[in-house]
Amino acid sequence: MASRKDTLAGFLKTLKFENNDIRDSFQNRFRIQKYIYLLQEWKGYNWRYSYNVYLSGPYSTELAKEVYQVLDEDIISNTTTKLPQPFCEDLKEIQALTNSDEQLEALSTLLYISKSFQLVTKELDKIKSYALSRFSSVKPFISNDVRDEAWSIIENKKML
Repeated sequence: MASRKDTLAGFLKTLKFENNDIRDSFQNRFRIQKYIYLLQEWKGYNWRYSYNVYLSGPYSTELAKEVYQVLDEDIISNTTTKLPQPFCEDLKEIQALTNSDEQLEALSTLLYISKSFQLVTKELDKIKSYALSRFSSVKPFISNDVRDEAWSIIENKKML
């Protein structure tokens, strides 16, 4: 069985990211964070990263450190880890659902807020009301249209 670092390297290789593609690009590091969050929290992959809401949505300090370790140890170019086809299909589904980084941020943030509020109630209408209100206060620069589209994805894909 591959280590988590090897699996992470395989994931980065699947995204066709090389060292400089990650080190030099906030957007690529942002996408890594959000894709793994959604794969873990929606699709159920057991990466065991803990997340908190940060400036651009869910963020895992542990994941960020591991990404840099994978880069520093040059594991991406040396990995032989192939990710299973269902994993690759789930990643493609997430990429297809989010046609912009803004939408990726909205989807992952709304899901994070909603899952956190599920600890208080399981009633979807209350979760929705709280999540949309909370989202608007922490992400006022993201339009209500993008927010509402992200919520529709959460509902339609039964992410909760």
